[in-house]
Amino acid sequence: MKTDTDLQIDFAGTFYTLWSVSSEAIYSTTPHGVHYLSNVKSIKTYHQNLSKDLESAQAKAKKMGCQNLMPDDSLKGRKKELQLMARILAGKVEVVAVSNLSPILEELNKWEVRVNVANPKTKIEREFNDVWKYGYAVNVVTDMEMTRKTYRGFEYYTPAGKRSFKKTIFTVNNENLILI
Repeated sequence: MKTDTDLQIDFAGTFYTLWSVSSEAIYSTTPHGVHYLSNVKSIKTYHQNLSKDLESAQAKAKKMGCQNLMPDDSLKGRKKELQLMARILAGKVEVVAVSNLSPILEELNKWEVRVNVANPKTKIEREFNDVWKYGYAVNVVTDMEMTRKTYRGFEYYTPAGKRSFKKTIFTVNNENLILI
Protein backbone atom coordinates (compact mmCIF):
# COMPACT_ATOMS: atom_id res chain seq x y z
CA MET A 1 0.00 0.00 0.00
CA LYS A 2 1.53 3.29 -1.14
CA THR A 3 1.50 6.38 1.05
CA ASP A 4 1.01 9.90 -0.26
CA THR A 5 3.91 11.34 -2.18
CA ASP A 6 5.74 14.31 -0.68
CA LEU A 7 7.85 16.70 -2.70
CA GLN A 8 11.32 17.26 -1.23
CA ILE A 9 14.23 19.57 -1.99
CA ASP A 10 17.77 18.16 -2.14
CA PHE A 11 21.12 19.85 -2.69
CA ALA A 12 23.03 17.89 -5.33
CA GLY A 13 26.40 19.68 -5.18
CA THR A 14 25.63 22.52 -7.61
CA PHE A 15 21.84 22.62 -7.91
CA TYR A 16 18.99 22.29 -5.50
CA THR A 17 16.78 19.60 -7.00
CA LEU A 18 13.14 18.54 -6.61
CA TRP A 19 12.24 14.95 -5.73
CA SER A 20 9.03 13.12 -4.91
CA VAL A 21 9.40 10.79 -1.95
CA SER A 22 6.90 8.14 -0.95
CA SER A 23 6.89 4.82 0.82
CA GLU A 24 5.15 1.58 0.07
CA ALA A 25 4.20 -0.99 2.70
CA ILE A 26 5.09 -4.53 1.60
CA TYR A 27 2.97 -7.26 3.14
CA SER A 28 3.65 -10.98 3.17
CA THR A 29 1.52 -13.97 4.05
CA THR A 30 2.54 -16.95 6.17
CA PRO A 31 1.67 -20.47 5.02
CA HIS A 32 -1.20 -20.29 7.57
CA GLY A 33 -2.77 -17.27 5.83
CA VAL A 34 -1.65 -14.60 8.33
CA HIS A 35 -0.76 -11.26 6.67
CA TYR A 36 2.02 -9.14 8.16
CA LEU A 37 4.06 -6.05 7.29
CA SER A 38 7.38 -7.40 6.05
CA ASN A 39 9.07 -4.29 4.65
CA VAL A 40 8.63 -0.60 3.88
CA LYS A 41 10.04 0.39 0.50
CA SER A 42 11.15 4.02 0.06
CA ILE A 43 10.59 5.41 -3.42
CA LYS A 44 12.53 8.54 -4.43
CA THR A 45 11.98 10.01 -7.89
CA TYR A 46 14.01 12.88 -9.36
CA HIS A 47 11.96 15.60 -11.07
CA GLN A 48 14.17 18.54 -11.98
CA ASN A 49 16.91 21.00 -11.06
CA LEU A 50 15.43 24.04 -9.29
CA SER A 51 18.18 26.61 -8.79
CA LYS A 52 21.73 27.15 -7.59
CA ASP A 53 20.61 29.21 -4.60
CA LEU A 54 18.32 28.01 -1.83
CA GLU A 55 15.85 30.93 -1.81
CA SER A 56 15.07 30.64 -5.54
CA ALA A 57 14.82 26.86 -5.22
CA GLN A 58 12.40 27.17 -2.31
CA ALA A 59 10.24 29.68 -4.23
CA LYS A 60 10.05 27.40 -7.28
CA ALA A 61 9.35 24.33 -5.14
CA LYS A 62 6.60 26.15 -3.26
CA LYS A 63 4.90 27.05 -6.58
CA MET A 64 5.02 23.34 -7.50
CA GLY A 65 3.28 22.31 -4.27
CA CYS A 66 6.26 21.41 -2.08
CA GLN A 67 5.33 22.01 1.56
CA ASN A 68 8.60 21.12 3.32
CA LEU A 69 10.99 23.72 1.94
CA MET A 70 14.14 22.65 3.82
CA PRO A 71 16.57 20.40 1.91
CA ASP A 72 16.23 16.71 2.82
CA ASP A 73 19.59 15.50 4.16
CA SER A 74 18.66 11.85 3.57
CA LEU A 75 19.03 12.40 -0.18
CA LYS A 76 22.45 14.04 0.25
CA GLY A 77 25.66 12.25 -0.57
CA ARG A 78 24.10 10.13 -3.30
CA LYS A 79 24.56 12.70 -6.08
CA LYS A 80 26.25 10.51 -8.70
CA GLU A 81 24.12 7.46 -7.93
CA LEU A 82 20.93 9.52 -8.10
CA GLN A 83 22.07 11.17 -11.33
CA LEU A 84 22.69 7.73 -12.80
CA MET A 85 19.24 6.55 -11.66
CA ALA A 86 17.69 9.61 -13.33
CA ARG A 87 19.63 8.85 -16.54
CA ILE A 88 18.43 5.21 -16.41
CA LEU A 89 14.81 6.31 -16.02
CA ALA A 90 15.20 8.84 -18.86
CA GLY A 91 16.35 6.13 -21.28
CA LYS A 92 19.92 7.41 -21.54
CA VAL A 93 21.58 4.28 -20.13
CA GLU A 94 21.20 0.72 -21.43
CA VAL A 95 20.21 -1.68 -18.67
CA VAL A 96 20.13 -5.45 -18.41
CA ALA A 97 17.35 -7.33 -16.63
CA VAL A 98 18.52 -9.36 -13.64
CA SER A 99 15.00 -10.60 -12.90
CA ASN A 100 11.91 -11.56 -14.79
CA LEU A 101 8.90 -9.26 -14.89
CA SER A 102 6.52 -8.97 -11.92
CA PRO A 103 3.04 -7.52 -12.46
CA ILE A 104 2.16 -4.18 -10.89
CA LEU A 105 -0.98 -3.48 -12.91
CA GLU A 106 -1.21 -6.38 -15.33
CA GLU A 107 -4.33 -5.02 -17.06
CA LEU A 108 -2.40 -1.79 -17.90
CA ASN A 109 0.76 -3.70 -18.91
CA LYS A 110 2.72 -2.14 -16.02
CA TRP A 111 5.54 -4.32 -14.68
CA GLU A 112 8.45 -4.20 -12.26
CA VAL A 113 11.85 -5.53 -13.30
CA ARG A 114 15.17 -5.42 -11.47
CA VAL A 115 18.05 -4.07 -13.55
CA ASN A 116 21.76 -3.32 -13.59
CA VAL A 117 23.72 -1.14 -15.99
CA ALA A 118 24.50 -3.12 -19.14
CA ASN A 119 28.21 -3.04 -20.03
CA PRO A 120 29.27 -0.55 -17.32
CA LYS A 121 31.99 1.80 -18.58
CA THR A 122 32.47 4.30 -15.75
CA LYS A 123 33.43 3.84 -12.11
CA ILE A 124 29.99 5.02 -10.92
CA GLU A 125 28.25 2.49 -13.21
CA ARG A 126 30.42 -0.35 -11.83
CA GLU A 127 29.80 0.84 -8.25
CA PHE A 128 26.07 1.06 -8.99
CA ASN A 129 26.07 -2.57 -10.14
CA ASP A 130 28.04 -3.58 -7.02
CA VAL A 131 25.63 -1.77 -4.67
CA TRP A 132 22.55 -3.03 -6.55
CA LYS A 133 23.91 -6.54 -7.22
CA TYR A 134 20.36 -7.95 -7.09
CA GLY A 135 19.15 -5.15 -9.36
CA TYR A 136 17.55 -1.74 -9.05
CA ALA A 137 13.75 -1.99 -9.35
CA VAL A 138 12.19 0.00 -12.18
CA ASN A 139 8.58 0.16 -13.27
CA VAL A 140 8.03 -0.29 -16.98
CA VAL A 141 5.09 -0.24 -19.37
CA THR A 142 5.13 -2.37 -22.50
CA ASP A 143 2.68 -3.36 -25.16
CA MET A 144 4.40 -6.73 -25.63
CA GLU A 145 2.21 -9.76 -25.03
CA MET A 146 3.26 -11.45 -21.78
CA THR A 147 3.19 -15.12 -20.84
CA ARG A 148 2.78 -16.29 -17.24
CA LYS A 149 5.18 -19.09 -16.31
CA THR A 150 6.06 -21.05 -13.19
CA TYR A 151 9.36 -22.54 -12.13
CA ARG A 152 9.75 -24.57 -8.92
CA GLY A 153 6.58 -23.04 -7.52
CA PHE A 154 7.51 -19.43 -8.37
CA GLU A 155 5.43 -17.43 -10.83
CA TYR A 156 6.99 -15.01 -13.31
CA TYR A 157 6.22 -13.32 -16.62
CA THR A 158 8.16 -13.07 -19.87
CA PRO A 159 7.40 -11.64 -23.30
CA ALA A 160 5.52 -14.25 -25.34
CA GLY A 161 7.90 -16.71 -26.99
CA LYS A 162 10.79 -16.07 -24.59
CA ARG A 163 11.87 -18.53 -21.90
CA SER A 164 13.14 -15.77 -19.63
CA PHE A 165 13.46 -11.99 -19.56
CA LYS A 166 16.71 -12.13 -17.58
CA LYS A 167 19.78 -10.85 -19.47
CA THR A 168 17.60 -8.83 -21.86
CA ILE A 169 19.18 -5.46 -22.65
CA PHE A 170 16.83 -2.50 -23.00
CA THR A 171 16.27 1.16 -22.14
CA VAL A 172 13.46 2.79 -20.19
CA ASN A 173 11.95 5.98 -21.61
CA ASN A 174 9.23 7.64 -19.53
CA GLU A 175 8.49 4.20 -18.03
CA ASN A 176 8.17 2.60 -21.49
CA LEU A 177 10.35 -0.47 -22.00
CA ILE A 178 12.29 -0.26 -25.26
CA LEU A 179 14.09 -3.42 -26.34
CA ILE A 180 17.51 -3.02 -27.94
